[in-house]
Amino acid sequence: MIEQPKQSKRKSRELSIRSLIPNVVTTLSLCLGLWAIRLGFDGQFEAAVLAIIAATFLDALDGSLARLLKSTSKLGGELDSLADFLSFGVAPVLVLYSWAFAEGPGLGWIAILAYSICSAMRLARFNVMMLEDSPEQPLWQKGFFVGVPAPAGAGIAMLPFYLHFGGLFSFSDYPLALAAYIGVAAFLMVSTLPTYSLKKLRLKRKYILVTLVLVALTIAFLQAHPWVTLTVLSFLYLLSIPIACMKFKKLKQQYEASIQP
Repeated sequence: MIEQPKQSKRKSRELSIRSLIPNVVTTLSLCLGLWAIRLGFDGQFEAAVLAIIAATFLDALDGSLARLLKSTSKLGGELDSLADFLSFGVAPVLVLYSWAFAEGPGLGWIAILAYSICSAMRLARFNVMMLEDSPEQPLWQKGFFVGVPAPAGAGIAMLPFYLHFGGLFSFSDYPLALAAYIGVAAFLMVSTLPTYSLKKLRLKRKYILVTLVLVALTIAFLQAHPWVTLTVLSFLYLLSIPIACMKFKKLKQQYEASIQP
């Protein structure tokens, strides 16, 4: 009778390898963010951008793995937020700084600081909202984020790289314009604008085949023309923000009308 509590306590402290897999993926995302910073300082800007993009895919993968393996934990959630801040709130703008602002005006450094601070505030707000989430929240709100998520914010912030590497436009020749653009990306993260949540997106069966074809075409274009494709995807995401705002407003009006006596 005395040994049983000790055994159960010992078992509660043991973790299966399966439960560690999502945290390993998150750690890899963190390492990619650090590697991107090093590559940026070495002047290998294309490789740095690709490292951050790879970190974005791993960030989308770790949460899905945690839910699939039923290994979600508070530790994993905190580690994910810290990795997101480094990989998407610090790495992109430090690489941008090395690329365009190292010998430019001090306004560039102010924009870098503003972006990183806004990213930290956005992640902190997201964590608080997750803790305060309640079953009474209307289901229609589940399909939206408040503001732009940190990974998407990093993708927007790196748009000048896509334009430059694709031979479309070079922001490096206009550091003040680049600083203003980074400020816009920072604002979008801390704003209360509704943006679409792809994690909660549900497709009708008749659209599944079309979606798979579009995904396959996107992958093919990414392989053939990566920077132009990333530019197009970034502009499409920016275009989706006002569309999400209008959709959110319409759903809100419908919901308020349905609950009125």
